[in-house]
Amino acid sequence: MKYIFLVLSLIIIDSISIAQVSLLSVENGEIVDAIGTEIILKGVQFEFGSARGDVSYFDQSDSSQSLFLDNMLKHIVIEEDFVDVKNMCANTIRLSLITYRDFENDTLPFTYKENNLQQLDSVVQWAKNHNIYLIISMRQSPGGHNSSPHSGNGGLNELWSNTNYQQRIASLWRNIAQRYANEPIIAGYDLLNEPEAPDSTSLNNVYQSIIDSIRSIDTNHIIFLEGNLWAQYTDWIDPNLNTNLALSIHYYLPSSYAVDGIGTYPDAGIDFTKNALSTSLQDRIDYAQSLNLPCNVGEFGAMTSAEGYLIYDEDMISIMDSLSLSWNYYNYKNIKGTTNTQAFYYTDNTNEFVQMLSSLQTGTLFSSFSQQYLDFVLASIETPNLFIKHNLKNMLSNKMCLPQSINVYNENGISDIKIYPNPFNTSATIVLSKKVVDAKLYIYDISGNLLKTESLKNCKEFVIMGNEFSSGTYFISVVEDFIIIGQGRVVLLK
Repeated sequence: MKYIFLVLSLIIIDSISIAQVSLLSVENGEIVDAIGTEIILKGVQFEFGSARGDVSYFDQSDSSQSLFLDNMLKHIVIEEDFVDVKNMCANTIRLSLITYRDFENDTLPFTYKENNLQQLDSVVQWAKNHNIYLIISMRQSPGGHNSSPHSGNGGLNELWSNTNYQQRIASLWRNIAQRYANEPIIAGYDLLNEPEAPDSTSLNNVYQSIIDSIRSIDTNHIIFLEGNLWAQYTDWIDPNLNTNLALSIHYYLPSSYAVDGIGTYPDAGIDFTKNALSTSLQDRIDYAQSLNLPCNVGEFGAMTSAEGYLIYDEDMISIMDSLSLSWNYYNYKNIKGTTNTQAFYYTDNTNEFVQMLSSLQTGTLFSSFSQQYLDFVLASIETPNLFIKHNLKNMLSNKMCLPQSINVYNENGISDIKIYPNPFNTSATIVLSKKVVDAKLYIYDISGNLLKTESLKNCKEFVIMGNEFSSGTYFISVVEDFIIIGQGRVVLLK
């Protein structure tokens, strides 16, 4: 007896459907893989680096303090973090290199710290192990490239006028590109985080210098260029700097809400609505679209102290998805003791690392800390030892796991999955086309809300129980190693 089974299809490849990683490039306004299939990159930001950028905390000329800072790189990002975001259905990480000082001493310019670069190699290998693309970004450059303290030089903004600083950042990027010139897990290089150039000529001259340095060794990878004035205005960028370019913006608007955490979303009384966000974001990407270049939203997210922040973040993702934009949520974790930042892993003032920073600021000598204590401090910044905002993480996971578009096909469609009985009352058996070793089952309601995830081990068929759900239509997706093994629709009647 022949049955017709309904299955789901993805219109484009998104966050849960990377089978084999290949070098990405830009073609016809899209980020595509080696066979020309559009890839929408979705994920979060990892901050990879030490506290060297916080110049007031440590004496970097002291060898014991320098060793501690080097060791931070072994704990700030660990392989378990990649397992975690893979389970969230992310397909990309924006890897923010916190400070150039982790790779080059100011007293020894153009000489690079091989041990720290090897730790970066380990992070790249973890990304390969879990099929997650990396966009490598530079947060701090010699001399500073914006006037914020997080630029790493006490708020100085001297990169644009100092040729020595420009040569140093271009050389560092060349060194990084040389390591990964043929590495397909690298999606591309995001040259400067949130630049604040005095004029477009300065911005483009510095960008050109870095691009030329990278392209002398690596012609493969995408170059991501952020708009000027805190990654806002891409129309300062000369699109003829190179080929294989993508533009990038950060979206924290309005800043009083997203950055300062003041206000409520949505608020129709002041036109702070999803439609208003959509119009604003469209304005930001118009320039890229006019040039037929992809525009990546490299950072977004509202302070979690803001009322309605989850709705804001969810609406932002829906808008970006509707525009086929790649995006990375800021941030995976925050280790500085601030509980209301955008990160979904965080520390508070009871964290050992936070307490150590406070002690240093109040005059405690680093030499007074025992090695046992320092080891304890380093362990305290690893993600399993942090607090978690479950609602935020679950929302992001739901949005990344949810297929962007759903079509209904018969048994000759893209997936071979059998569900019987269908409709069902008490239980239904799901039969896959092949045995899975270590897969994930996702069950969604008709609105696309993720209701359940479950591990599937060494099986070809499994049973879902009707007592877990109310009557209705549900969508099922089985994913193993980012490959969709089977998808289907099932009806529960009670």
